Amino acid sequence: MCWAHLREQFQRLSLGCLTTKHPIRRICIRIVTWRWFDRLIVACVIFNTVILGLTDYTDAWADGPNTTIWINWFIDSCNGISFYIFLAEATFKIIAMGFCFGQRAYLSEILTNSLLASLPALGNVFVLLMFCMLVFGILGMEIYRGAYHFRCRVTPYPVVLPPNGTFNYPPNASYISLVQQSPDQFQCLFPNGTQISQLNNVWDEPTDCFWPVDASEVIPMVCNQELGIGRQCQGNTVCGSNFDERGNPRFKYLLQPPWNGNMNDDALFNSNLNYGLASFDNLGRTWLILLQTITASGWMVLTQTTQGTASPVVAGIYFTALLYIGMCFLLQLNMAVLFTEFEKAKDQQAKLMLKAENKLVSQLTFGFPMRTMHRLENAPGMKLLTRVSVAAAIHGDIVVQSTIGRRMQAWRECIFCIVSSKHFVNCGVVATVANILILAADHHDIPIRTKQAFEIANFAFMMYFGVESTLKIWGMGLSRFWKDKFNRFDLLTFVMGAIEAALHPPSFVDGTVGTAGFFTAFRAARAFKLARMWKSLNQLLTAILQSLGEILNFLLFLLLFLLIFSLVGMELFATRYQFDPDNYPMSFNNSNPQTRLHRSNFDSLPWAAFTVFQILTYDNYPAVMYDGWIAVGAWSPLYMSIVIILGVFIVMNMFSAILVQSVMDGNGDELPPPNDVDVGPRGDQCAKPITHQRRSSIGTKSVRVAKRAMRKLLRLHIVHAFQPMGLVLDGPPAHLVPRGKSLLLFSHRNPIRKFCHYILNRREYTYVMSSIIFVSCVGTALDSPLQDPTKGLGLVLDTSNLVFAVLF
Repeated sequence: MCWAHLREQFQRLSLGCLTTKHPIRRICIRIVTWRWFDRLIVACVIFNTVILGLTDYTDAWADGPNTTIWINWFIDSCNGISFYIFLAEATFKIIAMGFCFGQRAYLSEILTNSLLASLPALGNVFVLLMFCMLVFGILGMEIYRGAYHFRCRVTPYPVVLPPNGTFNYPPNASYISLVQQSPDQFQCLFPNGTQISQLNNVWDEPTDCFWPVDASEVIPMVCNQELGIGRQCQGNTVCGSNFDERGNPRFKYLLQPPWNGNMNDDALFNSNLNYGLASFDNLGRTWLILLQTITASGWMVLTQTTQGTASPVVAGIYFTALLYIGMCFLLQLNMAVLFTEFEKAKDQQAKLMLKAENKLVSQLTFGFPMRTMHRLENAPGMKLLTRVSVAAAIHGDIVVQSTIGRRMQAWRECIFCIVSSKHFVNCGVVATVANILILAADHHDIPIRTKQAFEIANFAFMMYFGVESTLKIWGMGLSRFWKDKFNRFDLLTFVMGAIEAALHPPSFVDGTVGTAGFFTAFRAARAFKLARMWKSLNQLLTAILQSLGEILNFLLFLLLFLLIFSLVGMELFATRYQFDPDNYPMSFNNSNPQTRLHRSNFDSLPWAAFTVFQILTYDNYPAVMYDGWIAVGAWSPLYMSIVIILGVFIVMNMFSAILVQSVMDGNGDELPPPNDVDVGPRGDQCAKPITHQRRSSIGTKSVRVAKRAMRKLLRLHIVHAFQPMGLVLDGPPAHLVPRGKSLLLFSHRNPIRKFCHYILNRREYTYVMSSIIFVSCVGTALDSPLQDPTKGLGLVLDTSNLVFAVLF
């Protein structure tokens, strides 16, 4: 490519000082426009990505993989080389293209595809979402700050630890039983000798004490120390916290490992209480509660926990409003904006592609010498092709065949009549339904005789579908048969079934009773063929099939997303998801026989990808997040938040946008019937030769569109021409009594019926009935089986129910 053309593709000034005439920039432009440059970079990216997924965490060290293993040493060496390669690529492109500003700058180049082009518009929705989350977060902190730390205690106040108990916490059960029997002898004291009770709200410094929780609670729950509010402790237990009202720890053992790190409250270290990690103590921890709520993952546990700390009604209103505004409104608004921007970006890219195509065509057209074009037009082959085309158009494309050819053509027409007949189509539908029922009736521990009957039936259905496909190929021709995707699927299922029958013969062949294989069960997918009988469902499936290319592109992008965040997760959490039975983190390769590796982990690329996909589906991802938080720290909630924001709010919503657009495009116009003859026969199809049908089908679509337009026009004309005068919208509806007899008794002139019709059309009637319905709903909400129907509120509700029944 000439230098003048290259200069037009880049901005005049780069980095504020380098023009296109500068020798260094000229070299960089030559490098980045070299066709092998991008290929080499892509090859390096693929190679680096593949080797990163091969990291071996066997005998891992505390700070990462064991580099004495050859594959890890090789990966570590390649990472250093790859870093310098990518650094050189960025340097060349920044010098050649510019960094931030200007046309085709380095950073602006990443915003050219349809997904990333929608990020600016998504930023507005994201700001709105973050603003609402901030409002709910501040409101939650004002109401529930510090409330999640209260548990029921077996002593009325904190008690002292045994000697050296701070470094040997927790004390054994015998000591706890001893202090529970006589807490006065073990009462905790301040360093100045002052006694400590639960009324001391502020502790100046931590003490060598502890406050034993009620271990008899089957499900650990929080409580409220104020009477009549929230959950109250029962028996001789007292509600208390390990922290004072300012959030300072009361006991010295909370300043020792592991409580001084990722875990901060032993009284809350339980899965039902989210290990004390989710709370309203600060904005960061509050964000996790908000994120779980708007993603509807574990939000009911958080709601019930919050209801135990204060008023259940206030907590219910708070979380319900957060769920509705966050998930049902803002996240759906995010998907709508993403769909709109995706559609705009797609149209813009289509225009750019059309413009480039037109430019290329114009270049090719005007680039051909006129002498060459004239020579091609007057070539003998072109003249012969023109004469043949004209002769075929004039004489009807008639070809004289031999006797055998005419007989074969007659057979083909006869078979075509058979496969296009309504009875043949219905027979195929019945066979499909029967085969699906046989496959669905199979179950574990089925009797042998029944199993043999099922095998015979499945084999018979396979042979029928094979004969059906053979007849269609013979009657329709291979090209016309292959145009329909359902025909391809039918042929594929028959071929796979035949291969399976050859490898594993049925019982009536070799006497061995087996189970239905995968390929046999795969025939159940023929149920989609029944959708062709259902017009709206057929349109939906056709629209989805037409968007299959875009869906595959999305799946590729989703796989890249999974790969990227799987590798990041392996760097952060590999070998760290090992815990003891109480969910305390354990070091890798420890000797504790009770150590267990959680199923969701990042120790290998497949399991890391599986865990990331679990997060994308909202399936119990808080448990994975809390495990990572306990083992690694705050990197876990940050990582999960990024995966959810980018993966779900953007990537997964992009999939929804693709499907919505496909369905809208598919339902915009009525879809023509499929090419397959199974849709339904035509009365004159069998009487015409196949070749004539092919010629006459040229204008079928135009005729069909014209007929559809005429039907709509005629329908509109009939509606306006024959609409009864009594149904004109300009007339007063209160005076229009429907003709005919009501209840076979009252005519439209009956005064009782006229009066009822007049009442029903009054605006006051609607208002009164709406008020009655509202009051009835409120009464239903207040009603309870525990209410006494003979007095008080129960009597009022019971009487009102009778009154409402009469009114209704």
